Amino acid sequence: MIAEHFPHKAKDFPYESLFQAANDIMLLADANNTIVEANECAVNTYGWPRQELLGRPIDSLRSPRGRFDFPVDMENLRLRGQQFFETEHQTADGRRFPVEVSASLIDDTRGGLLLKIVRDISERKAFEAQIHELAYFDPVTRLANRQLFVDRLTQAIALSRRDGLPLTLLLIGFPDLRRYAFLEEGAKNLSKEAAKRLLDSIRAEDSVGRISDGEFALLLHADARGAERVATQILARFADPFPFGDKEVIVECDIGIACYPDDGRSSEDLLSAALVALLPALSEKGSTYNFHTPCLGRSAHRRLEIETHLRRALTQGELFLHYQPQIDVVTGRMVSVEALMRWQHPVWGWVSPAEFIPVADVLPKFIVHRLLAPVLKLPEVIRLICHEDRLDRLLADLALHSLDMVIADRPMPPGTEIKGYSHPLGESGIAFMASPALAEKIGSRFPANLHGAPMLLPGKDSALHLALPRWLERMNVRPRIVGEFSDSALMKAFGEAGAGIFPTPALSVAAVCEHYKVDMVGETNDIKERFFLISAERKLAHPVARAVSEHAKKMMF
Repeated sequence: MIAEHFPHKAKDFPYESLFQAANDIMLLADANNTIVEANECAVNTYGWPRQELLGRPIDSLRSPRGRFDFPVDMENLRLRGQQFFETEHQTADGRRFPVEVSASLIDDTRGGLLLKIVRDISERKAFEAQIHELAYFDPVTRLANRQLFVDRLTQAIALSRRDGLPLTLLLIGFPDLRRYAFLEEGAKNLSKEAAKRLLDSIRAEDSVGRISDGEFALLLHADARGAERVATQILARFADPFPFGDKEVIVECDIGIACYPDDGRSSEDLLSAALVALLPALSEKGSTYNFHTPCLGRSAHRRLEIETHLRRALTQGELFLHYQPQIDVVTGRMVSVEALMRWQHPVWGWVSPAEFIPVADVLPKFIVHRLLAPVLKLPEVIRLICHEDRLDRLLADLALHSLDMVIADRPMPPGTEIKGYSHPLGESGIAFMASPALAEKIGSRFPANLHGAPMLLPGKDSALHLALPRWLERMNVRPRIVGEFSDSALMKAFGEAGAGIFPTPALSVAAVCEHYKVDMVGETNDIKERFFLISAERKLAHPVARAVSEHAKKMMF
């Protein structure tokens, strides 16, 4: 009883009641560290009967691991006063649990007692572990996230610098993973399988992380030759189809490789070098790997340097118009002049102009023409160079500053490591077009007239490739899909020939009807085709980009 140890205070205050009613474990031990009193919470928690608990060494309540955490005895308390620490205790049946301990020395009639107030912190530790998991690990693959991976990379660089050991970084891009993002469970399973195959390709001392939705990183304690072997193994593993529901799909895998210290001496430099190496690999068809080279680094640096200096040139008056005469070779007379913009840099001298405006290959050409038409009317002399490609490849060129902007039917994919900004240009509802004979055959009851009718779909790189089937399913309409086309002009040509109904932005109906001699069989605003201008600028400063954006607002789509 508490009164036996504090008889001089027992009459003044109900210490016994407070001791026994406490929600925390309370233990009293004598100078020999033997438990002389325990409250009800202690008895219930540890699972020993009171008489067995009393008389036990107080340190016996610690687990074998916990006994080495923090020594507590009378001498320590006399020297340091009250102490707080965390350790691990165990119950009579061997269950272990984390605790927070407050230990203090109190006086009694025999010279001193050790008081320990013990709190079970199992819930707090579980919550902290959950927070740690969310903060440092990818929730889908359980791999290290970007923050933890960069920390591991930084530590590995420090060890490599100290011990002179080889170190390489592999940045692995999976552009196909983003195609399945709309199927949440399927995308998760693909990511998990990708993580498993990567883990199977490395040794225990190496590390894997997922640094974005479509990019993984490998930290290898190996030289360039070892990294090449691992890259070859990874490509071989990813050549096998991935299970995807009741089907199988091929997931393209591209790898950029950077070596320490040749390609970078910090984690940021190595990641940048690996990204520079990855981007050309992404632009090639099929899975491949690519080493960073000084040439690649200089090229990316040079493009960034040109862009930075060009911004200054606009304000410093470094741009000039030169007029080049056009001569009739027969008569020798000047028939016209060609106005060309030239840039005279104060250090580099004359720099030849090049304005690149790439266009994602899934966009309708009529929309692209309407967006770009005002560019040719700018007072500045602009040379348009337009080319089509997959969005991921265009973004890779944008990151290398080969391009000034990208016009696409979707914003930049979330989580991409490429720096860029998506500027909405507008949107349009979807119209369904058919040859006159097919339009007459299916009738005008839209959307029921689509049921069972032949239909042509945009290819997998188009945003409509996913949105249109979902809308048809909601409408309980099941057309007969007879073809998919990555080239929108080719799809319209097949539609003109009567092969099937095809979708087009409602904004372009008049032009499509006139050019392809087809009729509209229905229109919906439930599906929107959106258009974006993607640039490296958060605020559009390029004159061409501003012209396209301003004209898009006037188009009212």
